[in-house]
Amino acid sequence: MSILPNRAVRNFRDEADKARDERRWRDAAQLYRAYLAEHPNDFAIWVQCGHADKESGEFDLAEQCYITARRISVADADLHLQIGHLYKLMGRFADAAKSYQRCVELDAALVDAATEIRTLEREGRFSIPEGTTILPGELKEGTTRKRTLAGSLQVPAEVMVSEETLLIYMRQQNCPSRLAVLLRAYLRLSPTDGSRWHTLADALDQLGEENQALRCRQIAEALAVKCVDEDNDAR
Repeated sequence: MSILPNRAVRNFRDEADKARDERRWRDAAQLYRAYLAEHPNDFAIWVQCGHADKESGEFDLAEQCYITARRISVADADLHLQIGHLYKLMGRFADAAKSYQRCVELDAALVDAATEIRTLEREGRFSIPEGTTILPGELKEGTTRKRTLAGSLQVPAEVMVSEETLLIYMRQQNCPSRLAVLLRAYLRLSPTDGSRWHTLADALDQLGEENQALRCRQIAEALAVKCVDEDNDAR
C-alpha cells in the first residue's frame, strides 16, 4: 500500500520530467527514484531514470535502472539500443555489441544498432562472429548482396532465388527468431505488404511476444481496410 498521497507521487514524476527537460540530470534521477518507490513496475520511468543517471555520469546506477526495465519488458528493442549505448560509454564493447545485436533481432528497422555494431568492428573494438545476422538489408541489390545474406542467415544459396523461396525455407527450419528478423527486413522495403505483417505476427506469437504480434496484425488489418477503400474509390 502506498504511504504517500497519489498527488505527491505524481508530483515526483512531474518534477522529474521538468528537471530532465532542464538537463538537471541528478535531480531528475533522484525524483524519478522517489516516484519509482511507489510505482516499481513503471517501465518507462525506469528507462527515464536510467537516461538521467547515464547523462550525469552514474553509469553503474544507469545500468541498474536499465536492467530493471529489461526485466519488466524484455522485448523492447529501443531499450536494448540504449543499453548498448551505455555499455559503449563504459568501455564494455562486447556487451554493447550483444545489446545492439539483440536490438536488431527485435526490430531490424532500428538501423542505428546495426550501424553501431559495424562501427565497433571497424574500430577494432569487437569482431562480428561468423554467421551472425547483423542487418538483412536490401535483398534485391544483386548477387553479391544475396550471397552475403545467405551466409549471414546460414541458408543454402539456392534458396535465395526469390523472397518467397527463402521464406518457405525459413518456415521449414522452425526458427521463429530468424524468420522474424528476415520478415522485418522485408517490411522495411515493402511496409504495405499485409501478408508479411501477418506472417511476422505468427512468428512473434511463437516467440511469446504477444504485444508486438498484436501490433503487426493491427497494421495488416489497417492495410486491408485501406486497400478496400482505394478499390471502392477507383470504382
